[in-house]
Amino acid sequence: MKQPTLAIVVTLVVAGLLAFALWGWMKTQTAQNEAEEFKVGCDPAFVPVRDQMARSVHDLNLPGGALLLVWKGKPVCETYFESFDEHTTVPIVSAAKWLSAATILTLVDEGKLALDDRVSKYLPYFTGDKSTITLRQLLSHTSGFPDYSSCMFQKELTLEACAREIATLQLISLPGDLFYYGGAAFTVAGRMAEVASGKSWAELFETRIAKPLGLTDTNYGETENPLLSEGYTISSLRDYGRFLKMIFNQGISHGRRVLSANSIAEMQKDQTVGAEIGFSPRDPHIKYGLGVWLDSIGAKGSASEISCPGARGFVPWIDFDRNLIGIFMVSDSIDRVWNAVREVQQKTREIIDSQTKP
Repeated sequence: MKQPTLAIVVTLVVAGLLAFALWGWMKTQTAQNEAEEFKVGCDPAFVPVRDQMARSVHDLNLPGGALLLVWKGKPVCETYFESFDEHTTVPIVSAAKWLSAATILTLVDEGKLALDDRVSKYLPYFTGDKSTITLRQLLSHTSGFPDYSSCMFQKELTLEACAREIATLQLISLPGDLFYYGGAAFTVAGRMAEVASGKSWAELFETRIAKPLGLTDTNYGETENPLLSEGYTISSLRDYGRFLKMIFNQGISHGRRVLSANSIAEMQKDQTVGAEIGFSPRDPHIKYGLGVWLDSIGAKGSASEISCPGARGFVPWIDFDRNLIGIFMVSDSIDRVWNAVREVQQKTREIIDSQTKP
């Protein structure tokens, strides 16, 4: 009896050592992958951008700031100022719209939703003209809903309860007639996603975007009534950078497809054609896709630069013509820091253009 017992003990010890070694290897690989994906510091060519950002943080007396630039798939500048570091999270406010639209589009990819589905198909308490509003219109601010409802800011509610309240609001235009930037429509779209999937918004985001991309610092807050368009959503520089890389790579992250190429194309297509501008916080010539601004549209009609600025100074953008991903991250009024954002973007363009001259 002693021999089998000894054999079992030896086997268990060996198995334990192997498991520990495997855990250590996986931890090392994760750290190596993180190091390959991101690195603190700036390539010499991009030091002027870092210095520009540093001056802005100093001159505006900001408590901190961060900047990420990824050029041709390679991190060329990741830098932090004052109290900010790799683990700092900030309210991303309207930059949440991009995440929310992407989450919903994963359901479109699976056929659980369609962009031209009417809201009444999933939420029958939307009646009259409101019953004809489509998911596409909800995600492009052309639904006819006003910008906000008070229910959106009540954490003790649910998306269902808030959607029902929004259903009682009076439309400010017929669906499709007016571009009116706001958040109420995203709450309705989020509830459509919950009904179509049978999952809560938190579970949808976690399983469809956060987990596949390895996002650990991004969430919509502890509530069943998340502000899908702004509000409580937080993220970090690297987390949102991973999301941007997936968008830039046509929906693929680390070899895994997260969003279809068709959904990426729809996201970056002008979805406001034919709609008059009722309210826009951006210049009138800047169009809107699904959850994202189309800052520049190329000769072929596709977006060449897209962005999703947040009201607290979190500004992610992608410049396809320059193969560039960027994030300007502070926590302050966007009006106060907007000139600094534009200066950093312009300096980056100048450096890349000088590097790519024939």
